[in-house]
Amino acid sequence: EGTQEKLDMMAFHGTYMHLIGAFLWLTTCTMPFLGYVTSVLSRFTINPAKKHLNAAIRVLIYLRSHPVTGLKLGGLNSSCKFRVWVDASWTDHWSVTGALFCLGHTLVNWFTRRQTRVSRSSMEAETFAAADAATEGSFEMDLISELDVPQATMQILCDSQSTLDFTANQFSCKRSKAFVRDTHFLRDWVARLLCQFRKVLGTKNHADTMTKPLAVGPFV
Repeated sequence: EGTQEKLDMMAFHGTYMHLIGAFLWLTTCTMPFLGYVTSVLSRFTINPAKKHLNAAIRVLIYLRSHPVTGLKLGGLNSSCKFRVWVDASWTDHWSVTGALFCLGHTLVNWFTRRQTRVSRSSMEAETFAAADAATEGSFEMDLISELDVPQATMQILCDSQSTLDFTANQFSCKRSKAFVRDTHFLRDWVARLLCQFRKVLGTKNHADTMTKPLAVGPFV
């Protein structure tokens, strides 16, 4: 506020708002890989700086060079498994949750969300993310059952070994008091065989692109 950059950007404020709206529409409909950058840029719609406008223009350049990149819808059959790819990025102040929901090889839902709770470790951030993804996945499981595609369990693919070990252990420890509700929720589902965790390498976790900026190679 009160700077020359603020005055210079006033003429582009409407353009920036329109770009963010377009990115949100693309992210929601056919381009989930725009989720993270859209989430970051949308935090500055009230008072964008030149660097935010330049970043939005870079997204436009990417879209122009990849005009047909989107989703491919495939056929469904009774053997399709419901899998949830989940990841979280952890910082001292805030974390981001990303999740991809796949039925067979078909991506059916996804989200990128900034966590509302401050995590004190990467394990807490990953556990919060797994709990949010499992909650969303329970709705997807009910919807899939109505489509006559039976699912015995929901498979959650996570790259945090500490989260996998923690959800498999039915006994709490002192370090879990801050997020005991989420851990009890996940442990209950694991014990009832409604949810099954599976370790996946961080380099192979598709949800990684939903939570942080990646280099070109890993992003592709």
